[in-house]
Amino acid sequence: MSSTEAELIGLSDMFDLLLVARRLLEFLLVKVTTPMEIFQDNTSTITISYLGRPSLHARRRFIDIRYFWFRQFLESKTVKLTFTRSEEMLADLLASNRSGGAFTILMEKLMGKR
Repeated sequence: MSSTEAELIGLSDMFDLLLVARRLLEFLLVKVTTPMEIFQDNTSTITISYLGRPSLHARRRFIDIRYFWFRQFLESKTVKLTFTRSEEMLADLLASNRSGGAFTILMEKLMGKR
């Protein structure tokens, strides 16, 4: 499995959670007027998400179609994907081993000091 495919699977799972959160906000009468934003550090995943299933690229043509259900929300601008460098991904603080300066920078960003 390529890193792009793995990211696409994770993105598909994330959309489920994001849409549940959006529905909960609407149920609580919170008006969501701007697109909900997902930060992604894989540019291939972003490109494929917006363009749809790649049929010609040999390495990516076998990515299962079920991971493209969320494209409708990108097209309607309900959700948007934003490229964020890996070094700036707050989620990586919990998911990967960071040490020294990189850890400190992410922690300060999480705590609102940056």
